[in-house]
Amino acid sequence: MNELVAWPMDEKEYTASGLGAAYSARSRGILRGTDFTASANGNLTVTIGVGLGCLHVNDFWAIFPVCSTAQTLTFADSDGSLDRIDIIALQLDKNANTAGLEVIRGTAAAVPAYPAVRRNDDYDEIFLYAVYRTAGTTEITAADITDLRLNGDYCGLMESELDSVDTSVMEAQIEAFISENETAFAAWRQQQEQNFETWEGNQEDSFEDWSTNQQATFEAWVDSIRDILDSATAGHLQLEIDDAEINDLLDHGFASSVTTINGSTITETEQITEGGVTTNGRSIVTTTSQSGGIKTITSILYSALGAEVARAVTTVNGSTITTVQTRV
Repeated sequence: MNELVAWPMDEKEYTASGLGAAYSARSRGILRGTDFTASANGNLTVTIGVGLGCLHVNDFWAIFPVCSTAQTLTFADSDGSLDRIDIIALQLDKNANTAGLEVIRGTAAAVPAYPAVRRNDDYDEIFLYAVYRTAGTTEITAADITDLRLNGDYCGLMESELDSVDTSVMEAQIEAFISENETAFAAWRQQQEQNFETWEGNQEDSFEDWSTNQQATFEAWVDSIRDILDSATAGHLQLEIDDAEINDLLDHGFASSVTTINGSTITETEQITEGGVTTNGRSIVTTTSQSGGIKTITSILYSALGAEVARAVTTVNGSTITTVQTRV
């Protein structure tokens, strides 16, 4: 067997690297968001409170620097003419085999920038705070200090990398899928609306043709039997002719009328002229409604006194047209 270091095993001696390997899945960062709290002291020092952090010696070795008592850090004087940004870091110096709090001095510049985080063969570090050093100032205030402890690019909370999954690729795929399907759905919906409008236009034309044909058929039938009816039959037929007149009014309205349109409601009022005087007579109120793919047209014939005389309800469902008429 090519034996490997495995911790913990019975009656085995271990080096620091063996123990550190057990925690190598722990990411760099601090234990709690309240660890290593900073306080400005009104001079060139900043006090850092207690806390626990995690740094890496290498991919298979993690260490945990602990600050059990408050530490005071001293900063160098600010530049005389240019600003700079200093960093308070939790740092591992691999060559010196030491870990602790360190002030990293930034570079003075017209537009100062953060120093780069070092994670190499010589150092491993996390940035706790950025301290803006205005040129010529002799003290550090709370306003100069920027908290980086919860910024994952510089520090963050330590966590198990076994539980830390990068979901950015998955999120990008989901967003792309949603965007693509939103576009496709919008195109599909537009096509469906156009198809429905075409269908509705065709159905209206078909209904008009059907209504005209029905009227012509009825009138031709009446003409064909007019001369062979006796008086009794003619009297009986008068009721049917009255019904036919009602049908004709419901289908085609009055010969002379005033029409008003209010939304989906059309009202026709009969105009009666006698002795040069025109008055309002009967009326027909037609309403149109749509439910799903079914269109309903309701026409109600009212007497001159406003009483309902009859109604016709026509439903258009695809290529099927159904009309039901009732009398009062």
